[in-house]
Amino acid sequence: MSNRISSWGLALAVAAAATPVCAQTLSPQDIKDTWVGKTLTGSSNNGVSFELKLAADGSSSIVFPNLSDTGTWRLSDDGYCATWKVIRKGAEACFTAVRFRNGEIKVMGVGGSASGYITKIE
Repeated sequence: MSNRISSWGLALAVAAAATPVCAQTLSPQDIKDTWVGKTLTGSSNNGVSFELKLAADGSSSIVFPNLSDTGTWRLSDDGYCATWKVIRKGAEACFTAVRFRNGEIKVMGVGGSASGYITKIE
């Protein structure tokens, strides 16, 4: 019986190791390396398109069809935080990001609720 359980446990471990991961949480370093100095195109959680830019000096800009805003950003322990002049009336909000196998990135606010999706980085 003990050998069967050990064999079963080994089979599960091998299967789990061979299963591809569907999503990868981006570390703060990943965000810095892949987003800074680039234009990120995507849509908000309610489907409004945007272009986001995070600069190496901590400045940022975002453009929606009906709103443009500037502000600052910084890396946090598990993602990044942004403060905008107009959006959220200047209050800082922090986010995490998950990259899916299809390349889409889901940006999530506190509590894991979707804030938006990044579909292109140039």
